Amino acid sequence: MPRCIAATLLTQYCYRDLTTVRIQKGTPLSSQAPARPLILASLYLPIEEQIPPQQVVNLIKYCEEGNIDLIIAVDTNAHHSLWGSEDNNKRGITDSPLCRACMEEEETPIHVMLRCRGVSVQRAAHIGSPATLHEAFGDLGGLLNFWSELGWLE
Repeated sequence: MPRCIAATLLTQYCYRDLTTVRIQKGTPLSSQAPARPLILASLYLPIEEQIPPQQVVNLIKYCEEGNIDLIIAVDTNAHHSLWGSEDNNKRGITDSPLCRACMEEEETPIHVMLRCRGVSVQRAAHIGSPATLHEAFGDLGGLLNFWSELGWLE
């Protein structure tokens, strides 16, 4: 049996940097209950705007109250040299203990200098592939260049 999919723009949750659509799947048979709705939102956050904007708070509350699933795709305007940006900004810095490069382990100097897969190219270019801290500290100039390229000396 074919399913119907309806998409409706939720204008009450749309503004300059937020577009919100309600997706409803169901069947053409009235005897079968329609599937639970889903809200899809696309959000752009200018750097000067507070997080989260009130419009997003209102959207989340609407979804929670209506027991509606919500997916938000966000451009947070986070800049960090690790991601190829030419500068770092406050959104590129996190309070998470996880490594900014790989998000797999706690970010410690030992992890970054010896094991992190997320900075392996930069590490190889500046300090090679050290197996121990002694090897990593063998070229202090290279080590400083490595940390500087990552933008983690600031």
